[in-house]
Amino acid sequence: HDHDHDNDLASDLDNTEREIDFLKDDRSEMTNGRRIALSLMNNKWYYPNKDNDPTMEEDDGANNEDSVELIGQRNDQPSLKKAWAFFEHVILPRYVVENQPKKSKAEAGQRVLPTKLYNPYFSTMDDLAGFGLGIQLYFTHLRAIILLLIVAGLVALPNILYFSGPLYSNNQEGVHLALKGSAICTEHEFVPCFDCTDHLSVSKEETSYDRYRFSESPSGERITFALKNKCEGGTMIAIMNHLVMMIIVVIGLNLIS
Repeated sequence: HDHDHDNDLASDLDNTEREIDFLKDDRSEMTNGRRIALSLMNNKWYYPNKDNDPTMEEDDGANNEDSVELIGQRNDQPSLKKAWAFFEHVILPRYVVENQPKKSKAEAGQRVLPTKLYNPYFSTMDDLAGFGLGIQLYFTHLRAIILLLIVAGLVALPNILYFSGPLYSNNQEGVHLALKGSAICTEHEFVPCFDCTDHLSVSKEETSYDRYRFSESPSGERITFALKNKCEGGTMIAIMNHLVMMIIVVIGLNLIS
């Protein structure tokens, strides 16, 4: 038992000696926010406590005995460098750097094995396995929906070009860029409306003057004019295009679910 106890102590001492100093992370493996913060820490206006921070003396690469005390221990003086190291090694997800086909998610504050941050842009679905099945399924479905909507957008592209072109509404002049290609019609005119009901008021102040106009004939009869679009949007090609797009979306959503 004494022999095993001595081996455990030796192993603990060996692990302590091999503990990774989070304050000496390579800048290329840091987040952009941490790199910017480190570059500004020497300025008093950014870091007023820099003169009382012992880790600021580590910029020359000297050894700092207190530098690895990031978890479970406190120092009298707050340290911005330690705060950023804590944020990246405890709060943000990291994986163990090993020669394995799949990335293994590291425990928070892993200080024995080297770790790296997950790449938010190029991490694969297999890399997310360490976060649990729910997270992996969420991003798998999200990717499938993105691809489905891209396909639907390509199918609807002919309609978008038609609606935003000169044949539909004179290139939709005056329409916001985000609405270009929609079925908004900017070509319209006022035409006599003989079927308008009597609920429309004769006074322009009491009704929607943008959509209706009123006039009187020589005989004193009221004539109602209604705003009518001149655009021809209900073409068979446009209708079939929308129908095909909706069928693709509906089938795709059923296959995803």
